[in-house]
Amino acid sequence: MTKKLPITLHADPEHTGLRLVVLLLTLVAFIVSYNVVQLVIGSFLPDYSVVLSCALAIPLGLLIVWIVEQWLKRVWPSGRVIELHDTGLVARTPEGENGRVVWDKNYSWLAWYFQLSGYPRGGRERRVSAKWYCLACQLQQDEQRLVVYTFLPPAKATMWTKEKTVFGFEKIVMADVYEKGWRTRMGPPVRPEIPTEILAGKNGRYWLAERRRWREGFELTPSDFTLFMEYVQSHIPGESPQASTAGREEIE
Repeated sequence: MTKKLPITLHADPEHTGLRLVVLLLTLVAFIVSYNVVQLVIGSFLPDYSVVLSCALAIPLGLLIVWIVEQWLKRVWPSGRVIELHDTGLVARTPEGENGRVVWDKNYSWLAWYFQLSGYPRGGRERRVSAKWYCLACQLQQDEQRLVVYTFLPPAKATMWTKEKTVFGFEKIVMADVYEKGWRTRMGPPVRPEIPTEILAGKNGRYWLAERRRWREGFELTPSDFTLFMEYVQSHIPGESPQASTAGREEIE
């Protein structure tokens, strides 16, 4: 890790407020784009102005929305942040401090991943490719738990999941906890109740952590997730697979 501390990582870049504004902006952008294109083309090709306006308003409107959305992400953060310090890290929400881990005390971690396919996706998970993966990590110290995660394409995900890293990412399968049938497919996507037998199984602790991710996880951009993991790894004694195994067992 080469960046100088302290570092503030802004979580949840596509927060609810931003998505609502983008949705409204999309409607406005299409209407404005249609009228502008029709005004320009109407004077040259009046017979085709409606058809051409409809055809050109869509890409023009999407371009406008994309530009404004990128700008909003820079100037309108969610208010949920993770602060990285020399002595530890702190998670904060608009309501105040949400968790703290200090490196001079015992702590443990879990790391897991799953592919975004085979189950009814919703929210942020639905806005990325089904071929992508969600990677997550939970840090625990005493009764405090902090979950961070990100979404990565297969080529970048394998850097964590296929290589022997100190974290030892464990694979879980979302289809194992979602009901199958036409009702699930036709209805709105909702998080399931994880069956007791799965929670009691060998990967039960990962499913408990995943359920916590649903409720209070901090989504990071891919670059910030990498920075976070490198920061945590730099404070793991030995940085070896053996250390990873010890950390995973400690959380039990």
